[in-house]
Parts: sequence; C-alpha cells; structure tokens
Amino acid sequence: MLIDKIDLLLENNKKYLWIVPCLLAFVCFINTVSFAFVYDDIYHVVKAEKMLGDWSFDNLKQVFTSDFWTSLTSHLRSEEKKDSFYYRPISVIELMVIYTYAKVSAWKWHLTCVMLHVIATGLAYKVIRATLEKIELLDYKKWINLLSLVAAMVFAIHPVQSESVAWISAYVNALLAIKMFLALLFYLRAREFALKDKRFIFLIIVSAFFYGLALFTKEPAIALSILLFSYEVFLLRHKLAWINHLFNCFIQLLFLLYQILFLII
Repeated sequence: MLIDKIDLLLENNKKYLWIVPCLLAFVCFINTVSFAFVYDDIYHVVKAEKMLGDWSFDNLKQVFTSDFWTSLTSHLRSEEKKDSFYYRPISVIELMVIYTYAKVSAWKWHLTCVMLHVIATGLAYKVIRATLEKIELLDYKKWINLLSLVAAMVFAIHPVQSESVAWISAYVNALLAIKMFLALLFYLRAREFALKDKRFIFLIIVSAFFYGLALFTKEPAIALSILLFSYEVFLLRHKLAWINHLFNCFIQLLFLLYQILFLII
C-alpha cells in the first residue's frame, strides 16, 4: 500500500520530478563555490587569461588547428608551453565563453561547474525516463517514475561526480555528459516517427550535431556510438518493423564513420 501511495504522489507530480535530483545536486555541491584555483586550473584559466579573452580570427584558427594544451599555453614562455594529443576545440571555445563573465574569479568558475552538473543531472533524468518508457521491460508502468527519480538522484550525488564539480579543470565532464544526453534524447525522439517523416530526419541530424560537439569536447564521447548501437540491437528492436530496424542500424554505421573521421583528425 505504501508503494501505491508513493506511486500516486509521483504520478501526480511527474512533470516536476526532474527538479528533485537537480536540487539535490545543487545542495550537495554548492559548497565547492568557496574553493580556489588548483593544479591545471592555473593553466586553464589564470595563465590562459590573455588567450581566453582573444576572439580574433587568428586565435580561433589556432584553437581549431592545434591540440588542447597548445591552444592554452602558446602565448606563454617556452618553459611553460605544453602540448598533447588532445584535440578538443569545443572545450577551448567553451572555456572562452565562460571566461567572458567569470574572468579569473574562482567562485564564478566553481558556480558554473555546479550549474553544469545540475543541468547534466536534469538531462540524466530525462534520458533514464525516456529509456524506461521505450524498452517496456517493466511489468508495471508505475515503477518508471520511482526508478527514474532514484537513478537520477544517484547520478546527482555519486562520489564519482566530485572531481567533475569540485575541480574547475574537470568542467568538461559535465559538458560532455550534457551533449551525450542530448544526442541520445533526440535519437530516441526520432524513432517515434516514420523514416520518411521530415521530423525523423531533422531529429537525427540534431542528434548527430550534438554527437559531433561531444566528440570535439572530450574523447570518451566515442562511447556514444556503441551505446546507440546497443540501444538499437538489444533494447529497442521490438518496437520497429525489420526494415526500420535495419535502417537504424545503418544510421549507427554513419555515427561510427563520424567517430572514425574524428579519430583521423
């Protein structure tokens, strides 16, 4: 009977459930706003101040033609310059955007990290709920609300999130999660329409767009193509006719080619 009462409460307020894990994430990590710049933060923000505030064509060209560390340290003395194998132009652009309002104020950067994690948590709830609604593995629909809420709350406060929120240099993890969640959400939404429907094509393109942004944000984004393929083959196949299923598998190959192109670059 208790479960039924909880389910009724959740069902009556299901439009607002995503707010709960978001608030939990905010309350859990808001104390990090008092933290200072540490370790790589010095190179990402403080010593990169000149570069981050430069929106000239030459600087933007360097962002998209150099690796991550070269972009941030090219203006420094030779002994302080660094290079790497990381090609993350979108990450650098996002640093530049944050710098426009945060400058070298540590609390503003930390607050930004907290808010990015809050947004990622809200999207995590949306992804979990959309997945549970589509795979239909549950005998009772009433479990969807509770499972989505609990899973999102775990995502919000799990200790593995601590570094991503408390360390400014790890801001990229939340931004990566946001893009990957959006790509997955748009993909799941696209599957609700017929293949020839313009909405299907539009949503797939939007999904691929966020996937591309994720790839050029941080390398672990390559896992999304595997995740989408797993969704299609193991979770969602019963929802489509075979021709649609094969076509979606073909789309997965396009996502994979997208990924290979990224690796070549």
